Amino acid sequence: MTRFRLCHESALCAAPASFLPLAAATTNYLCATPISLAVFRLCELRRLSDVELRAPIVDLGCGAGQFVRLAMAGRVEIGVDISPRQAAGARRSGRYERVVEADAAELPLADESVGTVLAVSSLEHMRRPEKVLAEAGRVLQPGGVFAATIVLPELRSHLYYSELTRRMGIAPLGRLYCRLHDWAFAHRTLLPQGRWEQLAEDAGLEIVTSRRFFSPAITRSFDFWLPPAVPYRLLAAAGMPLVVPLPWRRRIVEGMLAREERSRGNVEDGTLLFLLARKRGTP
Repeated sequence: MTRFRLCHESALCAAPASFLPLAAATTNYLCATPISLAVFRLCELRRLSDVELRAPIVDLGCGAGQFVRLAMAGRVEIGVDISPRQAAGARRSGRYERVVEADAAELPLADESVGTVLAVSSLEHMRRPEKVLAEAGRVLQPGGVFAATIVLPELRSHLYYSELTRRMGIAPLGRLYCRLHDWAFAHRTLLPQGRWEQLAEDAGLEIVTSRRFFSPAITRSFDFWLPPAVPYRLLAAAGMPLVVPLPWRRRIVEGMLAREERSRGNVEDGTLLFLLARKRGTP
């Protein structure tokens, strides 16, 4: 099987962790993931790319390390995931100094020991968000950075196939689709924007930015392209992820990213949240 070389792959571990340029990350995602996931992650990267990362970095809910591998350069100091299988994948990626198999609500890290807590679409998978945010606040150094992208409950209102069934007069099928969507993506904690802000403040974090993104139109496009991702998910589960980087896929992804960029800064009904905060106190 052909192995497509990722952008910056030869120098990935030689420098401090940083976010890749969008074009390089786009190439990486198109070589490794289906269209729907590529668009989702690249929209997240676009919001995160201006964040000034302070070492050491904790990747909270790191999964198998895919975001760090495809959207970042350098090595991240600590990856944390509760799943033994995902933690093992993160270790195999070679992109972390250390991978800890642990519950994010009970981090085995010392107080004020890290400079950045990064959570890329992971908080919505965790059952005790108030404890998770409190732990993030505990381990961050004064002035440390908390940067997260979070799925909001409004995502359910703009899924393409759910809307399609409602237009066809079979709304119960649309509600079933939403439940299946939550199950497939392991959404356990979909909270409104204001609740996430409150949890951050209760954890001793001062909010710098709280902004929605991923417009309803992009959400529908993301959902439209999910069915072709099913074979990828099945093959990935069997340890055989396969994506063919055809040129037309790049045109589709870049077109969707351009539409999202035009709405940037004015997405009051966005279905994802970018939350940036700092630990109170003097560094």
